[in-house]
Amino acid sequence: MEELYPEHFPWAPPQIDQKAVSKFRQGALPGYEFNRLGMVECPRCANISPSEISWPEDAYWQWQVMDETIVARNAEHAVLIAEFLSDAKRPITVKPSLRNIPSKILVGNRSEELIDQIFSDLKKAFV
Repeated sequence: MEELYPEHFPWAPPQIDQKAVSKFRQGALPGYEFNRLGMVECPRCANISPSEISWPEDAYWQWQVMDETIVARNAEHAVLIAEFLSDAKRPITVKPSLRNIPSKILVGNRSEELIDQIFSDLKKAFV
């Protein structure tokens, strides 16, 4: 389990059978709901506050490629995705934050389209 803001959302393992743990928020499911709580970060005033999120719909950083939605939780994560896609020899084992990139984007030259979108959006956000 990766804790990004443990002071706001300390993680405790669910006290249930592993099969009942839900991976994404999909309404009232039993178990621990991953990606349900997050932080809202304002780049202008640097305010950070806890919030309930709907993932991936609420992601600020998201791109559409080949009928797939690719999301990043922040600018650093977006750069990590772009660098991973740019790497000629991608590692077989990757960080959890890179595991949800669909294989149809990883093969061929379709990743170039996503890389261009990511860097274009990052440039616009920090001008």
